[in-house]
Amino acid sequence: MDIQKVLFIGFGSIANKHAKALRSLFPKIQLDALRSSTNASSIEGITNLFHGDIIHYSTYDFVIISNPSYLHADTILEISKQAKAFFIEKPAFLTIEEGNKVVEAIGSKLNYVACNLRFLDCLKQIKTLLEQGSIHPSQVMFNAWSYLPDWRPSQDYRQSYSASESKGGGVLYDLIHEPDYIYWLFGKPTESFIHSGKFSDLDINSSDTAILNFKYPSYAVSGSLSYASRITKRNLQIIAAEGLFEVDLLQNTITHNGICIYKSSQRIIDTYQKQMEHFVACLQKEVMPLNDVLQALAVSRFMQFI
Repeated sequence: MDIQKVLFIGFGSIANKHAKALRSLFPKIQLDALRSSTNASSIEGITNLFHGDIIHYSTYDFVIISNPSYLHADTILEISKQAKAFFIEKPAFLTIEEGNKVVEAIGSKLNYVACNLRFLDCLKQIKTLLEQGSIHPSQVMFNAWSYLPDWRPSQDYRQSYSASESKGGGVLYDLIHEPDYIYWLFGKPTESFIHSGKFSDLDINSSDTAILNFKYPSYAVSGSLSYASRITKRNLQIIAAEGLFEVDLLQNTITHNGICIYKSSQRIIDTYQKQMEHFVACLQKEVMPLNDVLQALAVSRFMQFI
């Protein structure tokens, strides 16, 4: 099955990464984008559509939901009966109530919620070691620290959706990749506690800091998320009977007791290509991708999103 025609709903920087991945797979693909404003810039290779245009969603092989986070659920509900399949930028919804509605609306249609860190080599390798029983954790710690004003250098960070809680901003939504890969690696915890809020001097009204604690039968997991750190860090540490395993997501490495045991030249940006290849393969085989809206809802439940 060749993918011939894809519709983006919203087209920002993340959508551009998905478009690049699709063009590498299907050079002759038709890419259309439903834009929110008639003043939206023209993008080479993308046909702009606007609200008011007649759009036949069922004529597209799939639809990519990449408009602002707070619009995702309403958009999915609006087109769920017409679209064939869904590629949904995270988060797919902002509340459990929205999540339940989205799951019901999509039903059995093929869908995927984009969590590209599941395709990062070092995390795939640590998952293999865990599944093989080579690591027996007693404590797990993870961190994702960055500085929001550095995220989009060409944009005033105060005007971004990340700065606005009502638009789906905040570390728990923007950095949902971290709890997602914890769920992927370790499964559902027996208990969870999350504390988040705005504690820095950033001029935003969304949460800039979160502390997450998850309890499992034989170990505990804790993590921190931050918009306000001048030091960038994205890592996972596992204290185990076999020693200390440290996963550096930015360097794509694993060390065991300080000695490097795994290193990949892959960069995080390369995971967007791997992610799209996975989704397309599932579409062609008519099997559900590894992270659908049901899994996204499960992650939201254990993160206590209400």
